[in-house]
Amino acid sequence: MAVTLPRFGVALLALTGVLLAGCTEPAPPDYLQPAQGRKAVKRVTDAAEDSAIRVDLGRREVTVQVVKKQVTQQWAQLEGYQGPEQFGIRHDLPATARPFTPSNLDFEGLATRLAASEAPKNCTERGLHIEAVATRSDPNYRLYCLDTSVHVWLDPDLQPYQQGIDIRSAAGLQTALTDLRRVAGSTTINNFAIQYGGTGDQVSIEVPGECGNSVDCPAFELSRTPRIDRDAPIATRAVTPRLNYVTPIGFDTIDPNSLYEVIHSFRLEHGISDTARLTIMVYQVGEQPRVEFAWGKANVAYTDLAGRPVA
Repeated sequence: MAVTLPRFGVALLALTGVLLAGCTEPAPPDYLQPAQGRKAVKRVTDAAEDSAIRVDLGRREVTVQVVKKQVTQQWAQLEGYQGPEQFGIRHDLPATARPFTPSNLDFEGLATRLAASEAPKNCTERGLHIEAVATRSDPNYRLYCLDTSVHVWLDPDLQPYQQGIDIRSAAGLQTALTDLRRVAGSTTINNFAIQYGGTGDQVSIEVPGECGNSVDCPAFELSRTPRIDRDAPIATRAVTPRLNYVTPIGFDTIDPNSLYEVIHSFRLEHGISDTARLTIMVYQVGEQPRVEFAWGKANVAYTDLAGRPVA
């Protein structure tokens, strides 16, 4: 036998269903999803009222570092908190980094790169992160897993940095110079330097200070190491210019293939072994580019870019 409920009974059941539906817990945030990550970063940077030198996205938290009044502040949106909070202050300012605007980050491109990388493999939900790190130009990016210590570094164009480059080859020199040029934030450099042996092979450039002279502001040294781990593939530090009489040169002045041949010939001519410490520096005095070779205890020699000896 069918049972007919009064009208108020039907209404009560409907209201109860609405109330029960309203009690369903909301889904937890996932800031690695582009739309959610963009909104969360905007909330944090709006609270910090500044641009960033570092942005770190996890599934449940967002951390942003900004520079305000010569102090580095750390702000975060953490799970369980109603809004962004300031969690730390550091006084060791990264003078070598140029702040960037987080809203300009390519969240969709980063999510695509993350999904295609090795970082998610065997990584827990909370261990997976995307990080944007300021350089002298546009930011570099790191895709990493806290559980497995996998670190994948991307350049400002979201292209992976090459691991294990051989800077004793022309191709390796070309890769290193291209990487350095991309984050230099300058069209000219004071010098291009190569170090073989000693503490390890390394390529570096020295970028002029922003004020245009070495007295009122420091220069910046950017170095590219062959192997990459959790540290950025390009390290930057403020330095006193090595030489105060050089004329800044453009990147196009340096041809890695030609320079490799000059270095190879110089080694053979002077009997410098592959294991010996050798420092090569390319710079310009007046209108004359030169290559400086330093090896042994006090051996120094100079050539032009074609390998011909100069005084």
